[in-house]
Amino acid sequence: MNARRVAIHEAGHAVLAILYGRTIISGAIEQSSSTLGWIQLDSTLLNSIYVSDAPLSEANRGFLIEEIKIGWGGYAAEKLILGNFYPWHMNDMQRITAAKLRLGDNFPSAELLDVAVGELSTNREAVARVTEEMLARRYLTHERVKELVAQHGRDLRSLDP
Repeated sequence: MNARRVAIHEAGHAVLAILYGRTIISGAIEQSSSTLGWIQLDSTLLNSIYVSDAPLSEANRGFLIEEIKIGWGGYAAEKLILGNFYPWHMNDMQRITAAKLRLGDNFPSAELLDVAVGELSTNREAVARVTEEMLARRYLTHERVKELVAQHGRDLRSLDP
C-alpha cells in the first residue's frame, strides 16, 4: 500500500472527526504488523454509550451515526480523491460494526459511505491539505488538523437545508 493512499485514507477520518467536533489524540502513517496508519480519537463518550444498557438518546444516536461516518471516512476519501478504495483496514470495519450493532441490526450503515463521500466532497481541499501534512510529517495533531479544516474546509452544519 503506498503512503499517499494511506495518508488520504487517514485524512478522511481526521477531517470528518474535526467537522463533527471530535478530539484527535494523535494520528500517523507508520507500518506495523497491524496497521499502515491510524487516527486515534478521544473515545470517552463512545465507550460510555457502548457499555450502557439504557435506550439511546437522540444525541447518542446522532453521535453513533457520526461515528459510522468517521469510520467510513477513510474509504470515502480514497473514493473521492482516487476514484476507488480498498477495504484493507479491519479497524475501520470494527468501528463501523460496533456502532451499527448499538444502533440496531437493521441500521443501514453501508449507505453512510455515500453520505461521508458527499460530506468530504465539500471539504476536498481540507482533505488534500491534511493528506499533504501527513505525507510531510508522518503524524497529525488535533490542533493542526483543526487549523487546516478551518482554513480549507466547510462546516457541515452550513450544508443543512
